[in-house]
Amino acid sequence: MGQPSMPPPVLGPPPPAAGEGGGGCQVRCAGCRMILAVGPGLTEFVCPTCQLPQMLPPELMRPPPHRTAPAHGIDPTKIQLPCAHCKAILNVPHGLSRFSCPQCGVDLAVDVSKLKHFFPLPSLPPPEEVNEVAIEVEREEDEGGMVGETFTDYRPPKLSIGPPHPDPIVETSSLSAVQPPEPTYDLKITDELESLKALSCLQIETLVYACQRHLQHLQNGSRAGFFIGDGAGVGKGRTIAGLIWENWHHGRRKALWISVGSDLKFDARRDLDDVNATCIEVHALNKLPYSKLDSKSVGVREGVVFLTYSSLIASSEKGRSRLQQIVQWCGPEYDGLLVFDECHKAKNLVPEAGGQSTRTGEVVLEIQARLPEARVIYCSATGASEPRNMGYMVRLGLWGAGTCFSNFHEFLGALEKGGVGALELVAMDMKARGMYVCRTLSYQGVEFEIVEAPLEAKMMEMYKKAAEFWAELRVELLSASAFLSSEKPNSSQLWRLYWASHQRFFRHMCMSAKVPAVVRLAKQALTDYKCVVIGLQSTGEARTEEAVTKYGLELDDFVSGPRELLLKFVEENYPLPEKPESLSGDESVKELQRKRPLATPGVSFKGRVRKVAKWRAASDAECEEEYERYEAAMERKSKILEIVRSLDLPNNPLDDIIDQLGGPDKVSEITGRRGMLVRASDGKGVTYQARNTKDVTMEMVNMHEKQLFMDGKKLVAIISEAGSAGVSLQADRRSINQRRRVHLTLELPWSADRAIQQFGRTHRSNQASAPEYRLIFTNLGGERRFASIVAKRLESLGALTQGDRRAGPSLSAYNYDSTYGKKALMVMYRGIMEQDSLPVLPPGCSFEKPDTIQEFIIKGKAALVSVGIVRDTILGNGRDSGKLSGRIIDSDMHDVGRFLNRLLGLPPEIQNRLFELFVSILELLIQNARTEGHFDSGIVDMKANIIELQGTPKTVHVDHMSGASTVLCTFTMDRGITWESASALLEEKKRDGLGSPNDGFYESKREWLGRRHFLLAFEGSTSGMYKIFRPAVGEALREMPLSELKSKYRKISALEKARSGWEDEYEVSSKQCMHGPNCKLGNFCTVGRRLQEVNVLGGLILPVWGTIEKALAKQARQSHKRLRVVRIVTTTDNQRIVGLLIPNAAVESVLQDLAWVQDIDD
Repeated sequence: MGQPSMPPPVLGPPPPAAGEGGGGCQVRCAGCRMILAVGPGLTEFVCPTCQLPQMLPPELMRPPPHRTAPAHGIDPTKIQLPCAHCKAILNVPHGLSRFSCPQCGVDLAVDVSKLKHFFPLPSLPPPEEVNEVAIEVEREEDEGGMVGETFTDYRPPKLSIGPPHPDPIVETSSLSAVQPPEPTYDLKITDELESLKALSCLQIETLVYACQRHLQHLQNGSRAGFFIGDGAGVGKGRTIAGLIWENWHHGRRKALWISVGSDLKFDARRDLDDVNATCIEVHALNKLPYSKLDSKSVGVREGVVFLTYSSLIASSEKGRSRLQQIVQWCGPEYDGLLVFDECHKAKNLVPEAGGQSTRTGEVVLEIQARLPEARVIYCSATGASEPRNMGYMVRLGLWGAGTCFSNFHEFLGALEKGGVGALELVAMDMKARGMYVCRTLSYQGVEFEIVEAPLEAKMMEMYKKAAEFWAELRVELLSASAFLSSEKPNSSQLWRLYWASHQRFFRHMCMSAKVPAVVRLAKQALTDYKCVVIGLQSTGEARTEEAVTKYGLELDDFVSGPRELLLKFVEENYPLPEKPESLSGDESVKELQRKRPLATPGVSFKGRVRKVAKWRAASDAECEEEYERYEAAMERKSKILEIVRSLDLPNNPLDDIIDQLGGPDKVSEITGRRGMLVRASDGKGVTYQARNTKDVTMEMVNMHEKQLFMDGKKLVAIISEAGSAGVSLQADRRSINQRRRVHLTLELPWSADRAIQQFGRTHRSNQASAPEYRLIFTNLGGERRFASIVAKRLESLGALTQGDRRAGPSLSAYNYDSTYGKKALMVMYRGIMEQDSLPVLPPGCSFEKPDTIQEFIIKGKAALVSVGIVRDTILGNGRDSGKLSGRIIDSDMHDVGRFLNRLLGLPPEIQNRLFELFVSILELLIQNARTEGHFDSGIVDMKANIIELQGTPKTVHVDHMSGASTVLCTFTMDRGITWESASALLEEKKRDGLGSPNDGFYESKREWLGRRHFLLAFEGSTSGMYKIFRPAVGEALREMPLSELKSKYRKISALEKARSGWEDEYEVSSKQCMHGPNCKLGNFCTVGRRLQEVNVLGGLILPVWGTIEKALAKQARQSHKRLRVVRIVTTTDNQRIVGLLIPNAAVESVLQDLAWVQDIDD
């Protein structure tokens, strides 16, 4: 295990060591690079500084002495040759004839004829002996096991109070491997809850652990907080109500409940009533004045003050702030509840590089600092998904005094290094210390369907024209601003607005393209006696209101969002020269209008304005010229506006859908907008009307609409992100409308977590039936891919046993904005800019026709120019005539979000080709990272046929606050497959009639150390790819292509021969690795060894994180330096351990660093 890739290089001829009469030599240590003096006759030694055992390079050796300890530093699979220049000994793979020395950089060539001089030693195997199979198996082992199944059923492990939860609940299987601390807190309201049956056992468990945690204090003196991470729809609201009621019984009569929207106050009231806390009043802060809350005039002495994050940062005209008011009401000794509901709203406290931290995040920190004794509850379904967003959770005590991270930045740095697995470890740590619960509704019974809504021909044409128009508009704006005098304000503002409008415009186009499909599916669902929920992100309200102000309350047809957006942008931002003074009179304006010719629709603006010298207020002639310039510019502007008006563009999707599904009488709208357009009763024209009526106030509109839907008076609901936070629309057993919900997504948020928030509206506790989801997407760019990510994410929430997750790439691979996504984007940009060659073949090209690739690159570059990613373009002349040159600025090189947004503004054909190219480069990078063992796939399952725990786990650390501990477990694993099991597998395959003619046993065509390797292969999930089983290590992770299988192995027809070969290899592999009995690494080598010892550090990891990082950094093999989180289940008694895999070579140094002296249990 642990061999460094380089043996110790020699420093010149060995000088005689002092006082030894010569004969010793000096070498550099392969581990810590210190210079060591080695005594005469010694060939193997241990470095006194870093404790690494190693041996002298061959040319310093006297005749080989008898070997004892396993040697490090020499790779047995390669030839050792000295560099001709610096004399360092290099490990050179067989067959490599040219390379450069990694020490001194000189280019070297291998002279095969002279190789014999270096190897007078007969012990070195001939070059033939590189065991390819061993290399393949080693690579697999570095890659780690398979990514495990994701969720398991959940029941409270240590409490049995309360009825079971009404719906199946799951927990991630990594969390379920951890036990929470013993519950010691007695609830005062237990009897009341038992008789009411208002809270399930899960919710009562949360109450107990939260109250127990609130009795503890952190090292800095403030009270410890609790984090409820339950998914959408598990019933967090009612849990909070239970906590308020419990604290009320302890005489803590004040509570603060901070949430996202003010209408959730009604849900808070309902939740309190459900737990019988009818006597506790809920005061909405936004309805109260800024004066003292407990003054005579306001009269809020006790109860729950309900406020939103936006009111937390509000202040009055007189400068009084809400924060001040709340802190004054609570008083400095306040020890009541402080609930941050949906607390992910406080994220961005620690922004990405260069961003600003949000005011909300700062105020959330401040209120916690000013009320140190408050009992803090953080509540969020997506809180811990992004470690950066945990910055405001200061009361969890994960960083700061008494931890191994002195501040949040250190904590964040460690997590980002540790990757996906590290995040899951943090969650496990928090659960083990009793400060976190995280359960999710199972998506069992939920149906997913991804519906493709290809652009209809008319829409396709519309989209192409729009993309061309935006590109022309950009050129027009560039030339118009070039003619302006330099006094005009900075043009960067113009381009910021241009790209923002560009992005909105095309998102709108994408939504509109899906309207026909949405209407079709909705009507179908209604005829099947179901009801419909349609989700979208934005309502286009601003555009509608602008149009109404401009054209009046009655219009001929619905407003086209994209058109209004374009008109507004050109109207307000077209660069005009300054208005000449002589024109400021009234007559001149009339005259200007008389002179302006009407633009005919469909005109392109290819003409250009001539360049004019800068204007100095002077003679009449110059004034006249000035006047003409101004007029010409105005004329061009009105021409563009005419063209915009003549473009065929779609209507606002929201109004369109409501109209096609029967108007506002049939459709509930739960969005943030104030008014809407409604078709007149005679079908001619539309009118704008406010959404509220005489009986329903504006702030109650959404609640009212929701009620109409839940009562079955309307069977279609449309929800937007702004209107839907925390709203429940499931087929609730308490409501009249229990039809099955069909949830259509018109627009998915770009983050899978936010998409899940949207799905959580219709999939909640206590439902009569699970919803059906239809994810609708167009065949444009990133949309289709994105829909598939979200679907995968949701499936992983539903399928309890996911079985073989390896067949599909893991979800994190589809997070385009990951480090791999950024790298892929850079590689693609460099390829298109012809700075590097593209690593994959662009879509629609072939190697036979190299000009197709060149053509693609030219098209791709032109496309990137038209959406402003390639800047400063110049058309080449002479030899490069017709070629575009330009540059992509550094900040754009990695900006995946910008790439995906700008991509939408390209004509569909080139848009899809560029996107395909990006994804294929991304997949290639991830594949490479996997084979090199760098890819972080989260928690990995260690699989074997027999896994047993050896002895009792050693306790190596105990957390004084919760009593939770860190333990080191040692397992023995038998990975092999017996001949009987292998033949049974093959029989079963044949019996099911699924086999292919190439299924069967194979032997390697070459021999190593006098023996061949055997394997069983049969066709896997995709045709042409074969699943591989080996006698020593079981099923391989990677499926092998048929071509590779046939080139390296041959099929055995005689079963007896296969049997004896298989059994022989099974037997031998129990004692030695694939490199044979003389392997240079001795017992440390695990390559292809059937019986293995595995060490896993389980329990609390965060407190010892730094120590482990240090110990692993000393490891020689690259794959051992990485923190790897694994899950092991013993086969004898199904014990589950999730923790860090400690390579065998590192166990000693980890234990030393943890200063583990004797069993703490003693």
